[in-house]
Amino acid sequence: MKLIAFLFSLPLILFTHSIQAQDIELKWGAPVKNVRGEYPSDVLGKDETGFYIFKSGSHVTLEKFDNNMNFVWRRELEIFLTKRIEVVFEDIILTKNKIIVFTSHYDSKTDTKKLFASYISKDGVIEPKLYEVNSFDNLSSKKSVVYDVTHSENSNSILIFSNFREKNTEKEKFHYKVIDENLLQKNQSFIELPYSGLNTSILDYLIDNAGNIHLVYRVNLKKEEENNRSNDDKIDFNYYIMSFYPATKEYKEYDLRVGDHLISGISLVIDKDSRYMYIPGFYSEKRLNALKGTFISKIDLINKKVIYAKQKDFDPVFLAAVYAKASDDDDEKKKDIEQAKKDAADKKKTKPKEQLYNYDILDLFVNENEEVVVVSEQYYVHVVTTSTTSSTGVTTYHTTYYYYYNNVMVTKFGADGERVWSSNIPKYQVTTNDGGFYSSVGIFFHNDVVYIFYNDNPANGTVMSQKQLRTKNPQRSQLALISVDGSGNLKKRVLMPAPAKGKGIATRPKFTVQVNDSQVLLLGYLSGQYKIGKLELSTQK
Repeated sequence: MKLIAFLFSLPLILFTHSIQAQDIELKWGAPVKNVRGEYPSDVLGKDETGFYIFKSGSHVTLEKFDNNMNFVWRRELEIFLTKRIEVVFEDIILTKNKIIVFTSHYDSKTDTKKLFASYISKDGVIEPKLYEVNSFDNLSSKKSVVYDVTHSENSNSILIFSNFREKNTEKEKFHYKVIDENLLQKNQSFIELPYSGLNTSILDYLIDNAGNIHLVYRVNLKKEEENNRSNDDKIDFNYYIMSFYPATKEYKEYDLRVGDHLISGISLVIDKDSRYMYIPGFYSEKRLNALKGTFISKIDLINKKVIYAKQKDFDPVFLAAVYAKASDDDDEKKKDIEQAKKDAADKKKTKPKEQLYNYDILDLFVNENEEVVVVSEQYYVHVVTTSTTSSTGVTTYHTTYYYYYNNVMVTKFGADGERVWSSNIPKYQVTTNDGGFYSSVGIFFHNDVVYIFYNDNPANGTVMSQKQLRTKNPQRSQLALISVDGSGNLKKRVLMPAPAKGKGIATRPKFTVQVNDSQVLLLGYLSGQYKIGKLELSTQK
């Protein structure tokens, strides 16, 4: 194993701003030299000694920072089954007491793929012993089964989810196994869904604090039903949730259809007591495939029944603001709003702009009052291919990818499931050929206030207006912070100003993780270096 010790004693850079009745303090740790080909991709978690950062790229590595965000150690996750056989990294988790790395190995001689677990100490020592935690044989290739690992919020249960990639006309089937942090088995089983594997896509799954497993999946009903003909009154795709209760071996499927509309965005959250599950999302009209409204369902997980299922259309004028252009396209934006007002008056359908499947649900929260807040963002990719032909007749093609991360929508549902409000945050970011590395937003939730920050054109200032300039250069951007209170009111502040000269810290909002109620981690890049930042949240007395 390689050990690279970068220990710094440089002073911290401190920014402090007061937002509403709360203090939000931003601290940056000392800079760390960036290893070529490696990128911090996620925060594994936090314990009493510091933070753990997972990095991917040419090598899979784990890094530790102390509570002052200063670098402690780095480990490449090179793990061997034998002296010659290196296992393949699959996943890594942090439970209450242990860091566990999961790896796999496919034996082509026996057509067997095994999943192993091993421990890493808080000092970064990787234990050499590998524990076999799952195995499947008679496979046609190493890609026949894909392992994934997640754990419950309280870390008492670790779910090993095994999905079989060889789709056929047989029923969709997967395997689950639940273990604890000591790798002791709690239960395991195969689960078969009542639909063909070819027509079913498993989108998400989780294990709650009670050890119950919940799946979200989509079914192509048009192909699933024999001799099914196209009918405008029927939907082609539908979404379902399957809840499985290992203690009683019970299954319960919930149909999430919203009339004959298309579900274009969906997510789920379970309260900390594992009593209720909330499934909010967006729907669109089948013919237009454009943003139409919101839906939400609440499920009683103990009594296995739906408490409510609500839907509500958006106001056409609000949709015009949601799909508004940057101020660079101000004339076109005015036309959009005027057209929306005219359509609303004439009771006509608004002209669709961007399609809803580009409106991604980024995060959602449920508070103690059983109210749900959903944060989503308009995202799409525009691809432009050009060609040139030389004098010799050779044609060369060049493709440019434009990544757009635009307006953010925050929506609140009341305890009865009714949509209380939706607020639009005007934001316009576009970059090329970088995957939107510095674009999008960071999100955290504190005292029933949602906070959203992003790289912003400094010319936009702190005015909350639809007239926003596009953000194109993250190293010359201000870090804007938007607070959304319980009534949907918006307030904009500058968390970190743009540099007066040259280039400053380029923050990567997508990396943001709220590790507890009062601490949020974020990531910033300098030339050849990066820093871990921490937002500390407190309420004024």
